[in-house]
Amino acid sequence: MVEEKEETIFGLQLETETSDILRDAAKWGRTLGVLFFIWLSLSIIGIILAIYQVSERQSGPAVMVFFFYLLFLALLFIPAVYLFRFGKRTITAIDTTDQLSLNHGLTSLKSSLKFMGIYLMVLFGLMAFALVIVIIDAVGKS
Repeated sequence: MVEEKEETIFGLQLETETSDILRDAAKWGRTLGVLFFIWLSLSIIGIILAIYQVSERQSGPAVMVFFFYLLFLALLFIPAVYLFRFGKRTITAIDTTDQLSLNHGLTSLKSSLKFMGIYLMVLFGLMAFALVIVIIDAVGKS
């Protein structure tokens, strides 16, 4: 009979299977955080190059669109940091059975999900607003 290692957390038992699942989630969180950093860096470089190209032609509205896009990309840096912290801290917590690290890791996960939820709600609101403007403009022209 194989004995499973159990750790007590808030009166709950963290069994080996649960610990493995949490470790896998943390590894994926850390990996997604790193991939997010890479994607954001490449996207920001691309936007900066596009701004440079468009600004040479003196196209003001296009440059403004690029700056807003750059702002939205920069805001995505926040959940990337939270995801990376979740992965790093949670793996440390499981390896060292450190309750404080687990608390910080799970708090980072919560913060990442909360930020992404609010971010998407704001984006959907802006898209709905833009759609209303386009519809009003189209009705006004007909």
